[in-house]
Amino acid sequence: MEVKLLLAVSTLLVHASLALCQRVTVKKGQTLHLSCPIANAHKTNVEWKNPKGNIMFFNRNRALKDKRYRIDRLSASEFSISVSNVTFKDGGNYTCTHYDHHTTERKVEVTVLGHPMMKVVEHEGKLVIKCTAEGNHHPPQISWQMDRGPEVLAHAQVSHEDRKYVSMAMLHVHPVEKRVTVKCLVRHPALLSPPLMNFVKIGPDWSSDDSRMQAGREGRPSLLVFLVTCLIFCLLVVVLFFAIKLRRAHVAWKRENEDTDQSEESSKSKSSQEERSSKEQGRRGLSNMAFTQYVAEKPTGIMSKTGPVSATESANKEHTSQPQPQTLQQSSAIKETEL
Repeated sequence: MEVKLLLAVSTLLVHASLALCQRVTVKKGQTLHLSCPIANAHKTNVEWKNPKGNIMFFNRNRALKDKRYRIDRLSASEFSISVSNVTFKDGGNYTCTHYDHHTTERKVEVTVLGHPMMKVVEHEGKLVIKCTAEGNHHPPQISWQMDRGPEVLAHAQVSHEDRKYVSMAMLHVHPVEKRVTVKCLVRHPALLSPPLMNFVKIGPDWSSDDSRMQAGREGRPSLLVFLVTCLIFCLLVVVLFFAIKLRRAHVAWKRENEDTDQSEESSKSKSSQEERSSKEQGRRGLSNMAFTQYVAEKPTGIMSKTGPVSATESANKEHTSQPQPQTLQQSSAIKETEL
């Protein structure tokens, strides 16, 4: 009987060890990746469940409408998923169940840790430095370090809130003559890497604004994102402004070209009209032109009291003495007749 009981207990322990075979630690805000090795996935069924016991995926079908859940890979030997932007509520045991001839479960214990947050205030002439750390399953352990000095374990106050432990420690520091870096180191059983660290700098020229600027690496990414967003917005405004200016210049240029074309067309039409009118006037002048015919008539005899001889002699005298008047006399004898 005892042998059977021992065998049953050992079998349960083996199954438990096989069921809980993986531990994953992730920081708050990062992406969680989960992998489940399987066999003959195309002939069997496999599913993923979250810590609340809700089915996330059944084969390739999404059971929950959470957009953070995503299938990374589903092949004949692996079913891997991911959860983006994790929070402390995502911490816990995830279960991968493979339905074959016998059901196989694989669990993944997920621990979400928050980056330590620091705050410095001045109280009664002293500086009070506060460090807060959050994590799943176990309370984080906090310690202090001044510059490169020894590490001092802090007496933290621990509280439990909705799947997470919150550790808070305070350090009272007298005013110092030179600038000192105060570090807050956070350790956790699920953290295999070096401890999480945050720091502030205090000194003679310390101010609360300075501490807020220097304290917290967690605040730096958000500030960087804000600055990048502002820069992108400013660039978009500048591009939009230049686009509007370019559009207006293009419209003005188009209107100017249209006015120029219209003036050229009007000048061309005016010149062509003037040319036509001049041609018409020329044709009318040719049609209305009067032709003149010059007819030469014989001069009549000059009658005088002395008779024809005296007239002839006088005519000869005039011919010999004044040739030009003769020409004029002959030209005057020409009679103009209009055809």
